Amino acid sequence: MTCDNAASCIECFDAGAKPFLSTAFLCADSCQDGEYEDGYTCRPCVQSNCELCDDASACTQCLVGFHLETDDSLGAGVVGECVPDCGDYQYETWPNGLTEGGVCENCVSPDCI
Repeated sequence: MTCDNAASCIECFDAGAKPFLSTAFLCADSCQDGEYEDGYTCRPCVQSNCELCDDASACTQCLVGFHLETDDSLGAGVVGECVPDCGDYQYETWPNGLTEGGVCENCVSPDCI
């Protein structure tokens, strides 16, 4: 571990029990919600309403109150974006229950709006 003061790390021992440098500049055993792993550094998810992300470009789970755009075949939104409401030709689902953000799915019938 390398630090620049008593409470702020700038590098963590990568073979140790807490190899990840968090966005709060602390050594941790894993990245927290709202962060993704970039080597042994935790980086913040780009979107503020994103709870989990695999990289900087897209969310994999949104905060409660937001819905994950999973399919852009209808031009309704950007895949991996957390939106407050699903677009036209979509409906919202909660695959993991109401304790997590929802997911926008496309309607199957072309007559739906």
